Amino acid sequence: MSEFVYEDSHQLRYTNRKYVPIKSIIESLQALEGVVEETPYVLNGLTQSDVITRVEIDIKSIAAGSLIEDFVVRYFFKSEEGFNGWVDKLRKQSGMEDGKKIVPILIGSTITAVALLGVVKALPSGTGGQATSTITGNNNVVLNFVGQNLDMDAETVEKVISDSIRNQKKLAENAVKLVKPGKLDDEAQIIIDGNDQLVITKDTIKSAPGVYEPPKPAEKIDKYDRTLVKIRGTDRDNYRRGWSVILPGIAEQRVKLQLDENIDLNELAARDMVYANVDVIFKFDKSLNDYKVVEIYMNSWDNSSQ
Repeated sequence: MSEFVYEDSHQLRYTNRKYVPIKSIIESLQALEGVVEETPYVLNGLTQSDVITRVEIDIKSIAAGSLIEDFVVRYFFKSEEGFNGWVDKLRKQSGMEDGKKIVPILIGSTITAVALLGVVKALPSGTGGQATSTITGNNNVVLNFVGQNLDMDAETVEKVISDSIRNQKKLAENAVKLVKPGKLDDEAQIIIDGNDQLVITKDTIKSAPGVYEPPKPAEKIDKYDRTLVKIRGTDRDNYRRGWSVILPGIAEQRVKLQLDENIDLNELAARDMVYANVDVIFKFDKSLNDYKVVEIYMNSWDNSSQ
């Protein structure tokens, strides 16, 4: 059986009242491609199938002024029989007599939902208040629209989409770039396929970050070789408790120390300071918006140092 290709045309319309710079257009097109490339996996997830293998996107036309990007998507199915079975499944889910009529609607709404999920994922950790409420509200409208056409509730749709995305960080980055041209006009919104249910609202665009910044890892570990360690607390009977140190230039306040079991506790306890190979464990502190040292692990030390 040979691959079957389903081709369809769609449109993104930015309702900007002024011209959009070429750089912003290029970025939005590249971001659109990244968003669309996630949709085969989402569509498979929403229909509990694995018949779609990949997608290609080409730009059909670009109109200036109120920026309009017309594009063509080609979804590759494993076979024509697989496509027909998929359409029949959509017919049953949607309740439409002709399952093929729901396909372009599902594709357009899926692209919108994936883009909006990316905007949600792009919000900095801890963001709350009006920004989150605005974007979540917009997202729920689109999720409900997708769900209505698949006989699913919005919460299930959101979970399926989120679970289907291969790279959450990359999607967030693409979503931010996709909506960025709309930030050039306070009243601009993005309308997909001319459907008033598939809109990225002006308030969502305003609330979206201008640049995507990946979330900070909760914890990181840096290695330091032969660094000065000042010993402030000791326990000659325990490798894990009772030990504390200061690392000048790294941890100026006393911090917990754990020791490798190859270290002689009595010999180390007799020293006020040593040069050692250590792993410094940092945790991100939201109140400081920075990392702080929480623990140090000593792998070995130079017992010839004074």
